Amino acid sequence: MHTLGSRTLSRVSLKAFAVGLACSLFVAACAPAAAPAPAPAAPAAPAAPAQPRPTPVPPKPTVESPRSGGILTIAAVADPAHFDVQQEPSINISMLTAPAYNNLLYYDFQTGSRVTPELAEQWSTSSDGLTYTFKMRKGVTFHDGTPLTAEDVAFNLERMKSPPKGILSNVAFLMTAVDKVQTVGEDTVKVSMKFPFAPLVSTLVIDYMPMYSKKTVETMGHMKNTVMGTGPFKFKSYTPGVSLDLVKNDKYWVKDKPYLDGITFFIIKDTSTRLAALRTGQAKQSGRIFGALTPNDAATLRKDIPGMRFVPSPSVIGPWFFMNLRSAPFKDERVRRAVNLAIDRQAAIKVIAEGEGEVGNFFPFAGWGIPRDELLKMPGYRQPKDKDIAEAKKLLAEAGYSDGFKLKLLSRTNAVTKASAVFMTDQLAKIGITADVNVLEDALFWDSGRKAQHQAMVYTPATVIADPHVMGRFFAPKNPLNFAGNDDDPKLNELWDKQMRTVDESARKAVIEETERYLLTQELPAAPIVWPTTFIAISPQERGFAPGVNDYSSNRHQETWLAQ
Repeated sequence: MHTLGSRTLSRVSLKAFAVGLACSLFVAACAPAAAPAPAPAAPAAPAAPAQPRPTPVPPKPTVESPRSGGILTIAAVADPAHFDVQQEPSINISMLTAPAYNNLLYYDFQTGSRVTPELAEQWSTSSDGLTYTFKMRKGVTFHDGTPLTAEDVAFNLERMKSPPKGILSNVAFLMTAVDKVQTVGEDTVKVSMKFPFAPLVSTLVIDYMPMYSKKTVETMGHMKNTVMGTGPFKFKSYTPGVSLDLVKNDKYWVKDKPYLDGITFFIIKDTSTRLAALRTGQAKQSGRIFGALTPNDAATLRKDIPGMRFVPSPSVIGPWFFMNLRSAPFKDERVRRAVNLAIDRQAAIKVIAEGEGEVGNFFPFAGWGIPRDELLKMPGYRQPKDKDIAEAKKLLAEAGYSDGFKLKLLSRTNAVTKASAVFMTDQLAKIGITADVNVLEDALFWDSGRKAQHQAMVYTPATVIADPHVMGRFFAPKNPLNFAGNDDDPKLNELWDKQMRTVDESARKAVIEETERYLLTQELPAAPIVWPTTFIAISPQERGFAPGVNDYSSNRHQETWLAQ
């Protein structure tokens, strides 16, 4: 399976540091020897022998042992719309519920980057990539005491692949290549593929893929109102607008884990109040995605809290301007092109990303899509903006909107989305479009988007897995996050199906690049704005937490502990 960089954003190169260190050692080793000292004169009388000095013993490094007890407190930014993370693609659900669940596979807790067995004790892939076999771990029970079986696992995979009527699946687009799921005996599950699909393993480890109890789902119909898994923590309580509390699972299947007595997620919607919670120690960790810190906020806390760690968020998340292609005015391609031309993406880096980020595109993975040097010369990206603005106004006039028009622009409540919506009102005003921003709570936002009740919306796509296929859920056909509604585009559908079935990496890169060209120059279901850099704040007291390769995994906290 190929490996992709998880960000296009610049990072300090450890490799450069290592090379520099190696060079310095090499120079020291190869320096010419000092000239020999002249022979000493013969002593007048023999001197008393020198007393040997004791060899200094270096102090032994202090090795911390994990400490049991304590409550980890995390600053979340919003109430979850509900608790069924298989249905809703939101960090506001997945981060809060992940500690209560397990997956078939998960990233290791030391680095957060190596795929390891979790509920599957072992797994294998056939040489042709068409069959995955998972042998389930024995002795695992759900929080209600019922045992986990292969039937539970098969039920979950089938629910996410082909959800029943009335149920959404936010990972169905990642399960397209799955043909069928079968149980083999009491402890084995076999997944048969229609064609080899490299991102399958990366899909199984994300927090959107927890294993629910089949009995519970069938009894309740969904998991929107309950949190009940096999994970290291159990649901304790939830007070909307205040907190969600998890408590240690004393019967967890991993011996002597977890270390923590519990986890409390404080729901703190105001940014300054979240920063104050981190500053005072009320919250020991920032949230992720919308709860992560901007460069300016991280710089402020770095001065205030010695020893606090600031880890760059592994996932890329950034605002796109989605246009509803089902109706006027955005049904007209010329209007969509005009909007794309109007956006000053260099200004977006300064205003939205606080100077640290990259211009928005459809595939934020190094080496995939249109090369960045070329992208920066394209209409909508080039500088200065005079030519783009003039061309945008001309396109609007040709489409019958020489005087512009008014539109309702939907936004979520988080700071990044709201700031991006305000930014877009300024950008659209340059070409005569007046936008009125309507900020909605998550539940209403999702409902409005999926029912196509919007003209336009600002939404923030994220790299849930480290593969460009994940971005298709925002524009490919029949995806719940395809807010543009462009399901009837034969050209796009053909390209997307082709990239999914292409095994050779170089050939697949060529298809992805062709896809991005088509999206940016013709289809334009959305206009990507910017990819900001953000940071996860981690208390000096917190140990054992590895943020991993994306923000939608490594939230289990099985190995997390608090030093005194």
